[in-house]
Amino acid sequence: MNIVKIIIISLLLISNATFGMKRLPESDIQAEALKNTKIPRVMVTHQEYLEKSFAFSMPSLNLTEILSKVTVPNVTVDQLPVLKKLFLFNKVIAPKLKRIDEVQLERSIILKNHMTSDQAKRWIEAEHNKIEVQLRQDKSDALNQLLHAYNIDQDSNRWYIQIKEGDDRASFDLESMRQPRSDTSWCPDVPAKFAQLLIDEMQETGLEATAFDVKILPDKYLNIAHAAFCAPQSICISVDKSISIEESKKNPAKAVYGHKNGRPAFIGYHPNLADKDDAYLLQTVKHEIRHVLEGDDGKTKCFLNAIVESAPNVTIDQIRLHPAYAQYVKTNENAADILPALKDAKTAQCMMGVADLYPDSYGALRMIHTNFEVLAEIEKREQQNSTMSLLS
Repeated sequence: MNIVKIIIISLLLISNATFGMKRLPESDIQAEALKNTKIPRVMVTHQEYLEKSFAFSMPSLNLTEILSKVTVPNVTVDQLPVLKKLFLFNKVIAPKLKRIDEVQLERSIILKNHMTSDQAKRWIEAEHNKIEVQLRQDKSDALNQLLHAYNIDQDSNRWYIQIKEGDDRASFDLESMRQPRSDTSWCPDVPAKFAQLLIDEMQETGLEATAFDVKILPDKYLNIAHAAFCAPQSICISVDKSISIEESKKNPAKAVYGHKNGRPAFIGYHPNLADKDDAYLLQTVKHEIRHVLEGDDGKTKCFLNAIVESAPNVTIDQIRLHPAYAQYVKTNENAADILPALKDAKTAQCMMGVADLYPDSYGALRMIHTNFEVLAEIEKREQQNSTMSLLS
Protein backbone atom coordinates (compact mmCIF):
# COMPACT_ATOMS: atom_id res chain seq x y z
CA MET A 1 0.00 0.00 0.00
CA ASN A 2 2.81 2.36 0.95
CA ILE A 3 4.57 1.51 -2.30
CA VAL A 4 1.44 2.42 -4.31
CA LYS A 5 1.14 5.74 -2.46
CA ILE A 6 4.76 6.52 -3.16
CA ILE A 7 4.32 5.80 -6.88
CA ILE A 8 1.17 7.95 -7.08
CA ILE A 9 2.81 10.83 -5.22
CA SER A 10 5.88 10.60 -7.50
CA LEU A 11 3.70 10.72 -10.62
CA LEU A 12 1.84 13.73 -9.28
CA LEU A 13 5.07 15.55 -8.54
CA ILE A 14 6.39 14.86 -12.03
CA SER A 15 3.08 15.94 -13.54
CA ASN A 16 2.99 19.16 -11.52
CA ALA A 17 6.58 19.90 -12.41
CA THR A 18 5.79 19.42 -16.08
CA PHE A 19 2.63 21.53 -16.12
CA GLY A 20 4.25 24.10 -13.89
CA MET A 21 7.17 24.69 -16.25
CA LYS A 22 7.37 28.25 -17.53
CA ARG A 23 6.35 28.44 -21.20
CA LEU A 24 8.84 30.06 -23.51
CA PRO A 25 7.81 33.54 -24.64
CA GLU A 26 6.26 33.62 -28.13
CA SER A 27 9.25 35.51 -29.49
CA ASP A 28 11.66 32.83 -28.21
CA ILE A 29 9.52 30.08 -29.71
CA GLN A 30 9.58 31.82 -33.09
CA ALA A 31 13.29 32.50 -32.82
CA GLU A 32 13.90 28.84 -32.01
CA ALA A 33 11.86 27.81 -35.04
CA LEU A 34 13.97 30.06 -37.23
CA LYS A 35 16.99 27.89 -36.53
CA ASN A 36 15.92 25.55 -39.30
CA THR A 37 15.39 28.29 -41.85
CA LYS A 38 17.83 30.00 -44.15
CA ILE A 39 17.82 33.30 -42.28
CA PRO A 40 19.38 32.86 -39.79
CA ARG A 41 20.76 29.32 -39.72
CA VAL A 42 21.82 29.53 -36.07
CA MET A 43 20.68 31.54 -33.08
CA VAL A 44 22.13 35.04 -33.16
CA THR A 45 21.82 38.19 -31.11
CA HIS A 46 18.88 40.47 -31.71
CA GLN A 47 21.07 43.04 -33.44
CA GLU A 48 22.63 40.40 -35.68
CA TYR A 49 19.16 39.13 -36.59
CA LEU A 50 18.02 42.61 -37.55
CA GLU A 51 21.09 43.05 -39.73
CA LYS A 52 20.66 39.66 -41.39
CA SER A 53 16.96 40.25 -41.98
CA PHE A 54 17.76 43.57 -43.69
CA ALA A 55 20.06 41.83 -46.17
CA PHE A 56 17.52 39.06 -46.71
CA SER A 57 14.60 41.43 -47.32
CA MET A 58 16.46 43.86 -49.55
CA PRO A 59 18.87 41.92 -51.78
CA SER A 60 20.61 43.55 -54.74
CA LEU A 61 19.49 41.00 -57.32
CA ASN A 62 21.36 40.89 -60.60
CA LEU A 63 19.27 40.26 -63.69
CA THR A 64 22.20 38.92 -65.72
CA GLU A 65 22.69 36.13 -63.18
CA ILE A 66 18.97 35.39 -63.15
CA LEU A 67 18.79 35.22 -66.93
CA SER A 68 21.56 32.62 -66.91
CA LYS A 69 19.40 30.35 -64.74
CA VAL A 70 15.93 30.97 -66.17
CA THR A 71 14.65 29.49 -69.39
CA VAL A 72 11.63 30.66 -71.36
CA PRO A 73 10.29 28.06 -73.82
CA ASN A 74 10.72 28.97 -77.49
CA VAL A 75 12.07 32.42 -76.63
CA THR A 76 15.53 33.96 -76.69
CA VAL A 77 15.58 35.70 -73.32
CA ASP A 78 17.96 38.43 -74.48
CA GLN A 79 15.36 39.51 -77.04
CA LEU A 80 12.56 39.94 -74.51
CA PRO A 81 11.39 43.54 -74.00
CA VAL A 82 12.47 45.23 -70.78
CA LEU A 83 9.26 44.67 -68.81
CA LYS A 84 9.11 40.99 -69.73
CA LYS A 85 12.70 40.60 -68.57
CA LEU A 86 11.70 42.16 -65.27
CA PHE A 87 8.86 39.66 -64.90
CA LEU A 88 11.53 36.96 -64.65
CA PHE A 89 12.28 38.29 -61.18
CA ASN A 90 8.96 36.74 -60.16
CA LYS A 91 10.54 33.31 -60.47
CA VAL A 92 13.16 34.28 -57.90
CA ILE A 93 11.08 36.47 -55.59
CA ALA A 94 7.72 34.69 -55.41
CA PRO A 95 8.99 31.74 -53.31
CA LYS A 96 10.52 34.21 -50.83
CA LEU A 97 7.47 36.37 -50.13
CA LYS A 98 6.07 34.20 -47.34
CA ARG A 99 9.50 33.93 -45.74
CA ILE A 100 9.92 37.72 -45.93
CA ASP A 101 6.65 38.12 -44.01
CA GLU A 102 7.87 35.68 -41.35
CA VAL A 103 11.17 37.49 -40.99
CA GLN A 104 9.44 40.85 -40.65
CA LEU A 105 7.18 39.45 -37.91
CA GLU A 106 10.23 38.41 -35.94
CA ARG A 107 11.84 41.81 -36.55
CA SER A 108 8.80 43.57 -35.14
CA ILE A 109 8.89 41.42 -31.98
CA ILE A 110 12.55 42.24 -31.43
CA LEU A 111 12.05 45.96 -32.00
CA LYS A 112 9.01 46.17 -29.71
CA ASN A 113 9.97 43.79 -26.92
CA HIS A 114 13.75 43.63 -26.79
CA MET A 115 14.68 47.27 -27.31
CA THR A 116 13.82 50.43 -25.47
CA SER A 117 11.61 52.89 -27.35
CA ASP A 118 14.57 55.16 -28.04
CA GLN A 119 16.72 52.28 -29.26
CA ALA A 120 14.00 51.08 -31.63
CA LYS A 121 13.42 54.58 -32.99
CA ARG A 122 17.12 55.12 -33.63
CA TRP A 123 17.44 51.71 -35.26
CA ILE A 124 14.51 52.34 -37.60
CA GLU A 125 15.77 55.80 -38.55
CA ALA A 126 19.20 54.38 -39.33
CA GLU A 127 17.62 51.52 -41.27
CA HIS A 128 15.55 53.88 -43.44
CA ASN A 129 18.66 55.92 -44.21
CA LYS A 130 20.44 52.70 -45.11
CA ILE A 131 17.62 51.72 -47.48
CA GLU A 132 17.92 55.00 -49.37
CA VAL A 133 21.70 54.70 -49.56
CA GLN A 134 21.45 51.15 -50.94
CA LEU A 135 18.84 52.15 -53.52
CA ARG A 136 21.08 54.89 -54.85
CA GLN A 137 24.07 52.56 -54.82
CA ASP A 138 22.07 49.95 -56.75
CA LYS A 139 21.23 52.61 -59.38
CA SER A 140 24.89 53.59 -59.67
CA ASP A 141 26.05 49.96 -59.89
CA ALA A 142 23.46 49.19 -62.57
CA LEU A 143 24.59 52.16 -64.67
CA ASN A 144 28.22 51.08 -64.30
CA GLN A 145 27.25 47.56 -65.40
CA LEU A 146 25.52 48.97 -68.47
CA LEU A 147 28.52 51.12 -69.38
CA HIS A 148 30.88 48.19 -68.86
CA ALA A 149 28.77 46.13 -71.30
CA TYR A 150 29.66 48.66 -74.03
CA ASN A 151 33.27 49.28 -72.93
CA ILE A 152 32.61 52.91 -71.99
CA ASP A 153 35.60 54.59 -70.37
CA GLN A 154 34.05 56.22 -67.33
CA ASP A 155 37.25 58.15 -66.60
CA SER A 156 37.20 59.85 -69.97
CA ASN A 157 36.52 63.54 -70.41
CA ARG A 158 33.55 62.79 -72.66
CA TRP A 159 31.83 60.63 -70.07
CA TYR A 160 32.43 63.17 -67.32
CA ILE A 161 30.69 65.78 -69.44
CA GLN A 162 27.82 63.38 -70.18
CA ILE A 163 27.32 62.74 -66.46
CA LYS A 164 27.19 66.47 -65.84
CA GLU A 165 24.79 66.89 -68.73
CA GLY A 166 22.46 64.29 -67.22
CA ASP A 167 22.51 65.97 -63.82
CA ASP A 168 22.09 69.44 -65.31
CA ARG A 169 19.26 68.33 -67.53
CA ALA A 170 17.47 66.71 -64.60
CA SER A 171 17.84 69.94 -62.58
CA PHE A 172 16.62 72.04 -65.51
CA ASP A 173 13.64 69.76 -66.11
CA LEU A 174 12.65 69.84 -62.45
CA GLU A 175 12.89 73.63 -62.26
CA SER A 176 10.81 73.91 -65.45
CA MET A 177 8.12 71.72 -63.93
CA ARG A 178 7.87 74.07 -60.98
CA GLN A 179 6.92 77.01 -63.23
CA PRO A 180 3.35 77.73 -64.47
CA ARG A 181 2.56 77.52 -68.18
CA SER A 182 -0.39 78.62 -70.28
CA ASP A 183 -0.07 76.10 -73.12
CA THR A 184 -0.97 72.87 -71.28
CA SER A 185 -4.18 70.89 -70.93
CA TRP A 186 -5.58 68.03 -68.90
CA CYS A 187 -7.77 65.53 -70.72
CA PRO A 188 -11.41 66.00 -69.62
CA ASP A 189 -11.72 62.21 -69.31
CA VAL A 190 -8.90 61.82 -66.78
CA PRO A 191 -10.32 59.84 -63.82
CA ALA A 192 -11.34 62.37 -61.15
CA LYS A 193 -9.64 60.55 -58.26
CA PHE A 194 -6.41 60.14 -60.22
CA ALA A 195 -6.46 63.84 -61.16
CA GLN A 196 -6.98 64.93 -57.56
CA LEU A 197 -4.19 62.68 -56.29
CA LEU A 198 -1.89 64.10 -58.97
CA ILE A 199 -2.70 67.66 -57.94
CA ASP A 200 -2.20 66.87 -54.25
CA GLU A 201 1.16 65.19 -54.86
CA MET A 202 2.34 68.01 -57.13
CA GLN A 203 1.48 70.58 -54.48
CA GLU A 204 3.22 68.56 -51.80
CA THR A 205 6.41 68.19 -53.85
CA GLY A 206 6.49 71.72 -55.24
CA LEU A 207 5.52 70.88 -58.81
CA GLU A 208 3.19 73.07 -60.87
CA ALA A 209 0.11 71.34 -62.26
CA THR A 210 -0.07 73.71 -65.24
CA ALA A 211 3.44 72.67 -66.27
CA PHE A 212 2.07 69.29 -67.41
CA ASP A 213 -0.07 67.91 -70.20
CA VAL A 214 -2.12 65.02 -68.81
CA LYS A 215 -3.58 62.77 -71.49
CA ILE A 216 -4.43 59.16 -72.29
CA LEU A 217 -1.39 57.15 -73.34
CA PRO A 218 -0.89 56.86 -77.10
CA ASP A 219 -1.93 53.48 -78.47
CA LYS A 220 1.66 52.34 -79.03
CA TYR A 221 2.34 52.56 -75.27
CA LEU A 222 -0.78 50.84 -73.97
CA ASN A 223 0.85 47.40 -74.00
CA ILE A 224 4.08 48.46 -72.30
CA ALA A 225 2.87 50.93 -69.66
CA HIS A 226 0.73 49.31 -66.96
CA ALA A 227 -0.59 52.56 -65.46
CA ALA A 228 1.11 55.78 -66.46
CA PHE A 229 4.39 57.46 -67.24
CA CYS A 230 5.77 60.96 -67.03
CA ALA A 231 8.30 62.50 -69.40
CA PRO A 232 9.89 65.96 -69.25
CA GLN A 233 10.27 67.67 -72.62
CA SER A 234 13.33 69.91 -72.31
CA ILE A 235 15.62 70.13 -75.33
CA CYS A 236 19.40 69.96 -75.18
CA ILE A 237 20.82 72.60 -77.53
CA SER A 238 24.58 72.83 -77.07
CA VAL A 239 27.65 71.68 -75.17
CA ASP A 240 31.36 72.27 -75.29
CA LYS A 241 32.95 68.80 -75.22
CA SER A 242 36.47 70.12 -75.76
CA ILE A 243 36.72 71.42 -72.20
CA SER A 244 38.93 69.35 -69.90
CA ILE A 245 37.70 67.70 -66.71
CA GLU A 246 40.03 69.84 -64.63
CA GLU A 247 38.85 73.07 -66.23
CA SER A 248 35.17 72.13 -65.94
CA LYS A 249 35.61 71.36 -62.26
CA LYS A 250 37.15 74.78 -61.70
CA ASN A 251 34.44 76.49 -63.75
CA PRO A 252 31.35 74.24 -63.85
CA ALA A 253 29.37 76.68 -65.98
CA LYS A 254 31.61 75.93 -68.95
CA ALA A 255 30.61 72.28 -68.95
CA VAL A 256 26.86 72.82 -68.67
CA TYR A 257 24.75 71.87 -71.62
CA GLY A 258 22.34 74.55 -72.75
CA HIS A 259 18.65 73.77 -72.50
CA LYS A 260 15.46 75.38 -73.57
CA ASN A 261 11.85 74.57 -72.88
CA GLY A 262 10.25 72.43 -75.51
CA ARG A 263 6.78 71.00 -75.18
CA PRO A 264 5.30 70.76 -71.69
CA ALA A 265 6.10 67.77 -69.52
CA PHE A 266 3.75 64.92 -70.34
CA ILE A 267 1.89 62.55 -68.04
CA GLY A 268 0.22 59.75 -69.93
CA TYR A 269 -2.26 57.50 -68.15
CA HIS A 270 -3.78 54.16 -69.05
CA PRO A 271 -7.58 54.23 -69.50
CA ASN A 272 -7.86 51.23 -67.17
CA LEU A 273 -7.09 53.57 -64.24
CA ALA A 274 -10.79 54.41 -64.20
CA ASP A 275 -11.42 50.90 -62.83
CA LYS A 276 -8.64 50.89 -60.21
CA ASP A 277 -9.07 51.38 -56.47
CA ASP A 278 -7.68 54.29 -54.46
CA ALA A 279 -4.56 52.41 -53.29
CA TYR A 280 -3.58 51.55 -56.85
CA LEU A 281 -4.10 55.15 -57.99
CA LEU A 282 -2.08 56.54 -55.09
CA GLN A 283 0.77 54.13 -55.81
CA THR A 284 0.74 55.15 -59.48
CA VAL A 285 0.89 58.85 -58.63
CA LYS A 286 3.60 58.46 -55.98
CA HIS A 287 5.64 56.25 -58.33
CA GLU A 288 5.50 58.54 -61.36
CA ILE A 289 6.13 61.75 -59.42
CA ARG A 290 9.17 60.12 -57.81
CA HIS A 291 10.55 59.47 -61.31
CA VAL A 292 10.08 63.20 -61.96
CA LEU A 293 11.88 64.22 -58.77
CA GLU A 294 14.75 61.80 -59.46
CA GLY A 295 15.15 63.02 -63.04
CA ASP A 296 15.14 59.43 -64.29
CA ASP A 297 13.79 60.18 -67.77
CA GLY A 298 16.24 62.94 -68.65
CA LYS A 299 19.25 61.13 -67.21
CA THR A 300 18.39 57.92 -69.06
CA LYS A 301 18.12 59.74 -72.38
CA CYS A 302 21.53 61.33 -71.81
CA PHE A 303 23.14 58.01 -70.91
CA LEU A 304 21.66 56.24 -73.95
CA ASN A 305 22.84 59.00 -76.29
CA ALA A 306 26.29 58.91 -74.72
CA ILE A 307 26.59 55.15 -75.27
CA VAL A 308 25.49 55.49 -78.90
CA GLU A 309 28.11 58.21 -79.42
CA SER A 310 30.87 56.10 -77.87
CA ALA A 311 30.05 52.57 -78.98
CA PRO A 312 30.37 51.86 -82.73
CA ASN A 313 27.38 50.50 -84.63
CA VAL A 314 25.07 50.41 -81.61
CA THR A 315 21.52 51.74 -81.63
CA ILE A 316 19.32 52.80 -78.74
CA ASP A 317 16.89 49.99 -79.56
CA GLN A 318 19.72 47.46 -79.26
CA ILE A 319 20.79 48.91 -75.92
CA ARG A 320 17.24 48.60 -74.61
CA LEU A 321 17.32 44.86 -75.29
CA HIS A 322 20.52 44.33 -73.30
CA PRO A 323 20.06 42.62 -69.90
CA ALA A 324 22.22 45.33 -68.32
CA TYR A 325 19.73 47.95 -69.47
CA ALA A 326 16.88 45.97 -67.91
CA GLN A 327 18.88 45.90 -64.68
CA TYR A 328 19.29 49.68 -64.89
CA VAL A 329 15.55 50.13 -65.46
CA LYS A 330 14.76 47.80 -62.57
CA THR A 331 16.80 49.83 -60.08
CA ASN A 332 15.06 53.04 -61.16
CA GLU A 333 11.63 51.41 -60.86
CA ASN A 334 12.40 49.90 -57.46
CA ALA A 335 13.55 53.28 -56.17
CA ALA A 336 10.36 54.92 -57.49
CA ASP A 337 8.33 52.44 -55.42
CA ILE A 338 10.47 52.37 -52.28
CA LEU A 339 11.63 55.97 -51.76
CA PRO A 340 8.09 57.39 -51.38
CA ALA A 341 7.31 54.64 -48.85
CA LEU A 342 9.95 56.02 -46.48
CA LYS A 343 7.77 59.06 -45.85
CA ASP A 344 4.81 57.68 -43.93
CA ALA A 345 2.88 54.55 -42.98
CA LYS A 346 -0.02 55.10 -45.39
CA THR A 347 2.26 55.37 -48.40
CA ALA A 348 4.31 52.37 -47.27
CA GLN A 349 1.18 50.22 -46.97
CA CYS A 350 -0.10 51.42 -50.33
CA MET A 351 3.17 50.76 -52.17
CA MET A 352 3.53 47.34 -50.57
CA GLY A 353 -0.01 46.35 -51.53
CA VAL A 354 0.55 46.76 -55.24
CA ALA A 355 4.18 45.67 -55.54
CA ASP A 356 3.34 43.19 -58.27
CA LEU A 357 5.06 44.64 -61.33
CA TYR A 358 8.43 44.98 -59.56
CA PRO A 359 8.18 42.19 -56.97
CA ASP A 360 11.76 42.45 -55.71
CA SER A 361 10.78 45.77 -54.11
CA TYR A 362 8.40 43.88 -51.79
CA GLY A 363 11.03 42.99 -49.18
CA ALA A 364 12.08 46.60 -48.62
CA LEU A 365 8.46 47.80 -48.64
CA ARG A 366 7.43 45.11 -46.15
CA MET A 367 10.33 46.10 -43.89
CA ILE A 368 9.40 49.80 -44.05
CA HIS A 369 5.75 49.00 -43.36
CA THR A 370 6.75 46.88 -40.37
CA ASN A 371 8.90 49.73 -39.05
CA PHE A 372 6.00 52.18 -39.21
CA GLU A 373 3.76 49.67 -37.40
CA VAL A 374 6.39 49.33 -34.67
CA LEU A 375 6.73 53.10 -34.34
CA ALA A 376 2.95 53.43 -34.01
CA GLU A 377 2.85 50.80 -31.26
CA ILE A 378 5.77 52.42 -29.44
CA GLU A 379 4.02 55.79 -29.57
CA LYS A 380 0.79 54.23 -28.27
CA ARG A 381 2.69 52.52 -25.45
CA GLU A 382 4.45 55.75 -24.50
CA GLN A 383 1.15 57.62 -24.38
CA GLN A 384 -0.35 54.92 -22.15
CA ASN A 385 2.65 55.03 -19.83
CA SER A 386 2.43 58.80 -19.66
CA THR A 387 -1.26 58.63 -18.82
CA MET A 388 -0.62 56.02 -16.10
CA SER A 389 2.11 58.20 -14.61
CA LEU A 390 -0.27 61.15 -14.40
CA LEU A 391 -2.96 59.01 -12.74
CA SER A 392 -0.63 57.41 -10.20
